[in-house]
Amino acid sequence: MKLEDLHKPAVPVAYGRLILEVAGKLGVSAESLLDGQGIAPELLDNPEARLSMLQANNLLYRALRRSGNPALGYEIGLHSGLTTHGFIGYGLMSHRSLREGVGFGARFLQLRLPNLSLRLFEDGEQGVIEVRETLPLGSVRQCMLDLFLVGIWQMANYFAPEEMRNRAELCFDTPEPAYYARYRDRLPPARFAMPANQLRFPARVLDLPLRTADPITAQLVTRQCEQELSRLGYAKDLLVQVRALLVGRNGEYPDLEQLAAALHVSSRTLKRRLQDHGLSFQALLDEVRRRDALDLLADPTLGIEEIARRIGYGDPANFTRAFRRWTGQSPSAFRRISLGPVAAESSG
Repeated sequence: MKLEDLHKPAVPVAYGRLILEVAGKLGVSAESLLDGQGIAPELLDNPEARLSMLQANNLLYRALRRSGNPALGYEIGLHSGLTTHGFIGYGLMSHRSLREGVGFGARFLQLRLPNLSLRLFEDGEQGVIEVRETLPLGSVRQCMLDLFLVGIWQMANYFAPEEMRNRAELCFDTPEPAYYARYRDRLPPARFAMPANQLRFPARVLDLPLRTADPITAQLVTRQCEQELSRLGYAKDLLVQVRALLVGRNGEYPDLEQLAAALHVSSRTLKRRLQDHGLSFQALLDEVRRRDALDLLADPTLGIEEIARRIGYGDPANFTRAFRRWTGQSPSAFRRISLGPVAAESSG
């Protein structure tokens, strides 16, 4: 995402209405939140209208301040549902499995919250949905992460309520806020001061068939979202889409043909478009493997052989050679420097 995109109408007004609704329940009037924001009340009644990221962030910041409730993000997340997200929600419902639905959501997240990205991967027996910032979120960062992760958990509850209510876990990269205690009974367990912001849950949930699956609807919604990407000027972000789809599973990553199929183009066309950006499929795959390796090395409980396997190297020696090419260091040396000798030794 580019800085100039902050001024682009990109965020559906449905999110603006949700902020106003939740703030209203906390005693804050819509008029006081909209005053001076350049958002005409009638705009919020137009389902096709959009706010800029600056307008949406300012609205959230003002609601946070005027409500006096630092847990506003939790409240918004708990009030959201699949239909809150319009076509994205229907698209998720129409895919065959949660794995496919989350992949769809990651690909088109720009159409809803363009300053965030997400990726899905597996960590042992856990499925992980991780959210990252594409631009700094500033003063609304914690509120945005709260509402987004709780909102994802709410949506997942629709498909696997027992697992999500009893086996899911939220992870935040910030210290535990005082307000979490008030929501402990309404949210899954949470861990704080973690390396990343994530929703974790049993990986088996990912491949359970969705009772709402409809392949025709999935195709129609995907086409609609692609048209929307093009209309908003995001269609050019091919690399963003490819990186979002390059997710490892059981030591395997999608190949060029699988990526092309997911993007509804031929492998030859995708290869040519990547070349237009001065990149190859192998270069992007190496970039993603490097990113995943660095993430996994931050966990001192994982051995080097296990990390090599998870990113697709059956031979740890090949992984070590690749890692030296990426960073100029061996995986063990990198871990020793970044985590310290005690943490490094604990991984074996």
